[in-house]
Amino acid sequence: MFKPNNDNHSGATHFVVLDCEFLKDLPLYERYRRADPDPARCRWPMKRVVSASVMALEVQGSELTVTAFKSFSGASEDRLLVQLFAFLAERPRHKLCTYGGVATDVPVLRVAAMEHGLKLPLQLRYSDRSRHVHLDLAIAMKGGEGDYAHMSEVATRLRVPCKLAGHAGSVPQLFSRGNFRAIEALSEVDIISTGFILASYLGVQGEILSAKAAQLGIIRYVRPLRGRARYAELLGNVADRLRREINQELNTWMARVA
Repeated sequence: MFKPNNDNHSGATHFVVLDCEFLKDLPLYERYRRADPDPARCRWPMKRVVSASVMALEVQGSELTVTAFKSFSGASEDRLLVQLFAFLAERPRHKLCTYGGVATDVPVLRVAAMEHGLKLPLQLRYSDRSRHVHLDLAIAMKGGEGDYAHMSEVATRLRVPCKLAGHAGSVPQLFSRGNFRAIEALSEVDIISTGFILASYLGVQGEILSAKAAQLGIIRYVRPLRGRARYAELLGNVADRLRREINQELNTWMARVA
């Protein structure tokens, strides 16, 4: 486990949960097709970042708490990346956490940084220690060789809210309308879901005492910030369920020890 020694939080573990939304750059793909006599399909090098959401978490004293929640979006990819990289650079000892980020988010961020001449924050640099600064939950929870589960599959099993703001397929239409707030919502609900799964993962690892209490804490932090988002009301319903389940578990435990 990644154990930083910074600020006044000695002994704490820190994470930054990250998710990006992308748009295929079709003119770039056409230029590539003209250059390659046997072109591949439009894959991740042809994608541009149009939104990125991040949530900073701290694990200390068997509790998980949120310390920051931000989104960046816009038609200017380089400007977006400058903001995102600054957020990560301010937290150099935070471990990156994604769901499937090794496959898409991280390589797209790297190639975009190369194109725009930007310095990568520590969490995105490639080295033989990459696995120590990045927890990809899709890899941590995969089945047999190459058998990666979708986040929605794991979320369904764990009763975790997922895709509350829609799906990535709507990004081109939202982008054409200039509705970047709606695109941000897509990445925000994904980092909330990833944060919930991380809480469950840390719970079974013995890193935190209660995954459900941690999940409830995430909702309590996010809802006041995003009260106008369509997904805020749905998160309220999830919070009500979590409170009921926590109370039931507490009552069951008290009955056993009585």
